[in-house]
Amino acid sequence: SQEQVRNLTGQLAESQEQVRNLTGQLAESQEQVRNLTGQLTEAQEQVQNLTGEIAESDDQVQNLTDQTVSRDSWTEYDFEFEDNWNACHGEQYVKLTGYSVGKYVGVVL
Repeated sequence: SQEQVRNLTGQLAESQEQVRNLTGQLAESQEQVRNLTGQLTEAQEQVQNLTGEIAESDDQVQNLTDQTVSRDSWTEYDFEFEDNWNACHGEQYVKLTGYSVGKYVGVVL
């Protein structure tokens, strides 16, 4: 019986150690979940920002196509462009190209 008590005490100590190990693993897993949740939240915000930018671009394209734009003539239309290496900041014009990629071409005077 003292032998049984010692055996049970040993088993209890092993079980307690297993519980401590599992508790540590759980804490690590919870930290990983928190980190992944933060990354997911950031990714969702980026997707929302990009979706807004795409919607704005779509609106600009729709506004452009609502105007009379052809291959034969230039239509005045304000658009955003990279101007770091450009000295032109005047009127802006667009016209249709014959290509499926790069449907419009723009110039800045």
